[in-house]
Amino acid sequence: MPYTKQEINALLDKPDKMLNHVMSEIDKIDSIEVLEDGRVRHKMLRITKPNKNFQRDHRKWRSLRDKANPDKEPLRYSYGNYREWKNIAVFKKWRNKLLKDREEHLKKKLSPLQQYIAFGQGSERPFTGEHWWTKDVGQYSCAVCTQNLFMNDHKF
Repeated sequence: MPYTKQEINALLDKPDKMLNHVMSEIDKIDSIEVLEDGRVRHKMLRITKPNKNFQRDHRKWRSLRDKANPDKEPLRYSYGNYREWKNIAVFKKWRNKLLKDREEHLKKKLSPLQQYIAFGQGSERPFTGEHWWTKDVGQYSCAVCTQNLFMNDHKF
């Protein structure tokens, strides 16, 4: 009998969310299903293998792209089955290591102010900050998860 979403959240010590419209990076990492035999299968992560014939196929595609359909560019990687672990304990160990590595990477990437705002639940003072007077054309995105937040047209 497969586990429900609430049971998986309880196994991972995660609280239930009220809204699930946008998945955060953590939600994507925790997107798993527990099979009947106890194995854990990820719903998004797949095992990727380098395409052994990529160089040959890419040369062939480049020589024919003017004549052939240019949308059929060969793939650099081939996608296998979804990633699996032998039980929930092994998955939790992998998850904790991944989150620790992610946190260390973000500490190197973000300034102390950005860390305080993103993780310490702080905020900038109103009408201050490096982007207040910025009028650059483009999209503004989250410094942590790179999710697009708004376009420059929507900035008030």
